Amino acid sequence: MRSLFLFSLLLFSCGALSAQVRISGTVTDNATGKPILRAAVRLKRGDGTGKYRTIAYTFTNEKGEYMLSHKPESEDYILECGLLGYNKESIKPDWRDKSSIEVDFRLREERLVLPDVTVKSNPIRQSGDTITYSVGQIARKVDRTLESVLKRLPGISVEPSGEIKYNGKEISKFYIEDLDLLGGRYALATKNIRPEDVASIQVYENHQPIRVKKDTDPSDKAALNIRLKQKAFGHWLGIAEAIGGLSGKKAEYGGAVTAMSFHRKSQTLLVGKGNTFGREYVAEQTDFLSPDVGNVAATAFKLPYPRPPVDKERYERGRSGFASGNTLFKTGTYTTLKLNAQYNGSDYGYKSQEKVEYISKKGKDANATLTEDIAVSLPEHSSMMGVEYDHNSPSLYLSSGTKLFWGRRKSGAEINSSKGLYFLENSKANIYNVYNTTKVDKKLGDGVFSIYSTIGYKSMPDYLLEIFSKKEKYADQKINDRDLNFKISSGWAWIFRQKFVLDLSGGIAAHSSRIHTIGEYTNGDKMENDFEGFETDARLTPKISFNGIKSRFSFTLPFRYRLSNPKNRLGKSLPMASDWAVGGNMNVHLTPSSSNTWRINAGLNKSLTGINRYLSAPIIRTHRYLHTSGTGLDMSEWRGNTSLTWNYKNPGNAFFLNASAGYSIVLKNTLSSLSVDENMNEVVSVHSRKGSTDQMYTLSGDIGKTFFDAGLTLKLNGGVLLSHNDVLFNNEVLNVMSGRVNLSPEIYYFPLKNLSFRLDADLSVSDMKIYQQSEGRRRRFDMGAELLVDYSVTDPLQLYGIVKYLALTSETDQLENNFDISIGLRYKKEFWEMWFEGRNLGREKELVRQFYSDLMIRSMRYSLRPFTLEAGIRFSW
Repeated sequence: MRSLFLFSLLLFSCGALSAQVRISGTVTDNATGKPILRAAVRLKRGDGTGKYRTIAYTFTNEKGEYMLSHKPESEDYILECGLLGYNKESIKPDWRDKSSIEVDFRLREERLVLPDVTVKSNPIRQSGDTITYSVGQIARKVDRTLESVLKRLPGISVEPSGEIKYNGKEISKFYIEDLDLLGGRYALATKNIRPEDVASIQVYENHQPIRVKKDTDPSDKAALNIRLKQKAFGHWLGIAEAIGGLSGKKAEYGGAVTAMSFHRKSQTLLVGKGNTFGREYVAEQTDFLSPDVGNVAATAFKLPYPRPPVDKERYERGRSGFASGNTLFKTGTYTTLKLNAQYNGSDYGYKSQEKVEYISKKGKDANATLTEDIAVSLPEHSSMMGVEYDHNSPSLYLSSGTKLFWGRRKSGAEINSSKGLYFLENSKANIYNVYNTTKVDKKLGDGVFSIYSTIGYKSMPDYLLEIFSKKEKYADQKINDRDLNFKISSGWAWIFRQKFVLDLSGGIAAHSSRIHTIGEYTNGDKMENDFEGFETDARLTPKISFNGIKSRFSFTLPFRYRLSNPKNRLGKSLPMASDWAVGGNMNVHLTPSSSNTWRINAGLNKSLTGINRYLSAPIIRTHRYLHTSGTGLDMSEWRGNTSLTWNYKNPGNAFFLNASAGYSIVLKNTLSSLSVDENMNEVVSVHSRKGSTDQMYTLSGDIGKTFFDAGLTLKLNGGVLLSHNDVLFNNEVLNVMSGRVNLSPEIYYFPLKNLSFRLDADLSVSDMKIYQQSEGRRRRFDMGAELLVDYSVTDPLQLYGIVKYLALTSETDQLENNFDISIGLRYKKEFWEMWFEGRNLGREKELVRQFYSDLMIRSMRYSLRPFTLEAGIRFSW
């Protein structure tokens, strides 16, 4: 069997090599004969109109060598080589009946002397599908990290979470010198690399990271690549800082060390941080490219109380520590080996008063209201280790990665209820997660053969929840949970008539889960459920696509079948279910010009009946939640959606625009039920045999424009959302109509060399109306703004101030205001700086937040960290 596999692999390789032409050579200085480093070599193909488009490119190494591979599709090609400071040269390659050719370039130095003339290059320029932002021309003194530069770039946005988007769409890859060191955890780079070490930021539009699929599966997503300055290579770069201060009368402290090394064949990034000021490091741990499998948080159980929408730095108590090590080795021309490890430990605590108003059938005067004083403690620890091997050549893509996660969560809550009830809840659990993903794509003639596999195991073996009344233990609950997933799929994509692709893929998946729950009250009442489920999936997906120069079209017809077998090991019978579905998805990508792109997406798909896990198990009363048994199944539903997106860009004028409109509809066969008992416990019935229809309309857009001569960048993001959904409350179906208008401007202004302003704002108006009620309508207004002013008193001395403002309409329709004011002084030299800062100068002690959740209004009033003083020193090398 092994010999057959090796023989087949050899045949695959021979078939791929026969289709590719290998282009290699050297680039040297015409005068000195010395090799030229980082010269760009581009292969361009003619479009029949005299214009040429870059289809492949590379850069020379320290020896001036380069290598490209490509399958010729016509005779109209040119090979171009250039570097800033040298004349550009072009050669028409002759590769008829050849498997490899050598093309050498000897570049002549370009000298341009313009007396009494100052020549300014454009900070943003475009070449083919690559847009380059010159960091040296854009960065300012106030920029301490690469992230602060990214936030000002037109066309690029950085979310509060740290996620990066280009023209309104999430990026697909983040590279440092074309190497994928961090995967989706790219905030480690953006929050720790200094702007002075970066030469440029490149955007690769329509980037397909898997080279072998470039022709069969073109992408409309973009990737970011960080180009470093020459001085940043070949040695260690680093930052070390120490901070200390007071919060009220309590001493606080913290520190951070970052070390990084970049070579042509290896990269290393090491980060260690910790503080008791409440700062968190969630963004630097988040995998933005695979959030469902890459984070310990995604595997955690549902907390019995919601995490409050307040910055943790404003909690009364908070400490956090974080360490991460990342190394990449370039083991060959197309191969890399990547090692990653990280640890996080934190302990946050806050106090709040929570008021919940349930909207009843009889109108506002009869609404049920519950008020509770809550004190919460949230200690947790987590760690991750991963290894990944990648081979990414024009003929073969092989990637295999394994990750292991461990997390330990504790939570404590003290609740005093307006109903006269007192509870003290403590919970703890260990969480384990291990998974492997392997992908293979092999080019065979005019097609690509693919095979993917994923296997993962998650376990929470020892969850324990204890509840105490004022005098004694009230109840406890134990959960033993495990979940196993396996999936394997394969496909074949075949190119015919040069621009058409027929893709046929299919696969099978298996999912097994078990959750054993025991809840016991001290009076002897006991509830137990031992739920087990197994389901198998089969999928077949034919796809036809057309890939032209200015237009692309694809249509997918997925077919799925699932067999679900839930069981109760204590003897209660649960129904077995089988379900199948056929859907349809259409995507149209139009590029009438280099500045305009239109995308049309439409789809109608059915989700399959599947095993429902946690809510199918009876659970003792926790903080206002009481779940009852369900069928053990999530029933199927139909989902339809359509959207239209328009992107316009003019990099030469630093202007980017993105606008989209969308509609979605969900047809449900079942409806979740919510009711409130006499003690104000929320009772959730997982399924009720009632159908419902949810609809949503969206309109959104964002604009970015930079006036470099005026030192001004303007960004505006906004949107409108209208939705209609059905809610089952106290056994009555109610129609909920809601709307939201949001507007978020960003302004960066540098009127003088030593003065800068930054304004971020977010304004939203929400409206919710519940039909079949006399007074079931609620409006809400939210506004948040942050203003930063930075003034250089002298060259090394900077004075800065930050004002954060939050406002919202409360449950009494009054406007709640909150200010957070900070003033600081920074003394900055080339390799070190020190600062002194005072925060919460407004002495704000409380913050009110409010949000809707179906038929309730939840208002939360939080106690805040007191006036804080901080002093720090930072060294860099």
